[in-house]
Amino acid sequence: MAAAVAEMAVIIPSYGDPAALFRALESLAEQEPLSDDRDGASWPRRWSVQVVHSGPIPLPPSAQWPQLPPHWRLTSVSPQRLSAAQARNQAMHLCGAELLVFLDADCLAEPQFLASHLQAHQDGATVVSGPVLPMENDTLVAQAESLVEFATTRLRRRGGAVTAPACNVSIRRSLLEAVGGFPELEAGEDVLLHLRLRRLGHQLQLHPTASIRHCGRQHREDYRRHRRFIGAGLGQLTAQAEREGLFGAFVSPEYRMLRWICRSPAGLLLVIAKLYRLVALILQGDRLVLRLLPLSLPLVLEGLWLEADACHQAWRQEQQRHG
Repeated sequence: MAAAVAEMAVIIPSYGDPAALFRALESLAEQEPLSDDRDGASWPRRWSVQVVHSGPIPLPPSAQWPQLPPHWRLTSVSPQRLSAAQARNQAMHLCGAELLVFLDADCLAEPQFLASHLQAHQDGATVVSGPVLPMENDTLVAQAESLVEFATTRLRRRGGAVTAPACNVSIRRSLLEAVGGFPELEAGEDVLLHLRLRRLGHQLQLHPTASIRHCGRQHREDYRRHRRFIGAGLGQLTAQAEREGLFGAFVSPEYRMLRWICRSPAGLLLVIAKLYRLVALILQGDRLVLRLLPLSLPLVLEGLWLEADACHQAWRQEQQRHG
C-alpha cells in the first residue's frame, strides 16, 4: 500500500481557447465526490486546479467565469505560446500538491476520472493513465484522430503500459521532479517522460475508469497538418531517446514498418487488426468507436502515413545533425 495522499491538484495547460478551458473546468466541477475515508486509507480532503494559460488571447476577467472554488487558480503567464510541457512544468511549480493529475484544456473528464486516479495511487501505483475517448457524436475526422493518437503506441509489456498521452496521466510530485519534469519538446514529451520513468523502474498502470473525452480536430486539413507536426516531433524525440539509451530505436523502426504496411494489402489487415485491439485495450471497447471505425479507417490510414513519413524524415535529419 502506498503512502496516503494528503493533497491533489489537477494541472491544465491552456493556449488560445478560453471556451474550451471553460468546458474542461465544468467537467471537473461535476466529478464524483471523494470520500475522506475508504478502506481505512486517508484520502485528500481537498483537491485543487492549477491552470497555466499562454497565448495572445487572454483569459476573461474572473467575474465572467462560473463560480469556481477559491483554491482553483487560473494563471496567465505569457502572451507568447508556451508548449504544453512548459506550461505543465510551470504549473507544477505554482502548486504544492503531492499528487499531480494532468488534463488538457481540450478534454472533458468523465465523472469518475479523479476518483479512479486517486484509487489507483492508493492501491500502490506510481504513474497512472486511462482511456482517452472521442467526444460523442463527433465527426469522422475527430474519430480518426483519436485512433491515430494510439495507433503506434506500444501497449503492454510485462503487464503494464509503456506510454500514455499527457492529457490523462497522474504522478507523484517527487517522482516527476526526480526526472526533471516534462521534457520541454514541442511534441512527444509524454513518450520521453515515460521512457525515463521506466528506466527508474516505474511501471505505468492503465485504470479502465480513469477516462476522459478528447475534442479532436474537425477538418481534414487541420488533421493532416497536425499529424505531420506530431510525426516530426516524434522523430526528434526518437533520436533523443536513442542518445539517452532509452528503449533502443523506440519509434523510428515502427514508423518505417507502418510506411510499408500501409502500401501492402496484407499489411493493411495488420493495421486494422491492431486498431481493433487498441479499441479493446485502451478505449475499453467503446461501442461508438467500434461502430465508426470502418467509416473512419481511410482517414486513420492517411494520418498514420503522414505521421510516419514526417517522423522518419525528422529522425534522419537528427541523425545527420548529430553524426
